[in-house]
Amino acid sequence: MVMSPPEINYDESTEMYVTSPASLNDNYFESNPISYLKYFESFEFKFNELSNNFNLINPKEIHEFILLHDDLFDYLNELKNLLQLSFKNNDFCIEFSIDPEDSLLNQLVIYINSNDSSFDSDWELLRKVNKKIRSFDKFPSSLKKLVSVDLW
Repeated sequence: MVMSPPEINYDESTEMYVTSPASLNDNYFESNPISYLKYFESFEFKFNELSNNFNLINPKEIHEFILLHDDLFDYLNELKNLLQLSFKNNDFCIEFSIDPEDSLLNQLVIYINSNDSSFDSDWELLRKVNKKIRSFDKFPSSLKKLVSVDLW
């Protein structure tokens, strides 16, 4: 399934509206259209928050990817909270990673900055954190597959 940006609709007054991202199912949240301008203001605000919480390695590519999957903001925020609880003294980066064989496998990778002295313990902790991430029930698997977490 190829993802596309949110659909733009017009009402009788020719004001533009944006509908929910296509990657979400109806049970995820209520689908209420918002104005085109408000959508992009909200998107940019959320993207700026993301850049305050993570070091963005390739911000332009990350921006474009999240624009196609803007439902990622809530998921990334949830991941950030979990990572901050588990890795209190570490910094986090996000990189957009391209799969050379299949663009449907492109994803964001959150890297936890680690050092040689704590790598083994961080690796064990990351295994536990990834298990918790897989059990996040409020996010569909189609969304979860767009992000992975690793040590750097």
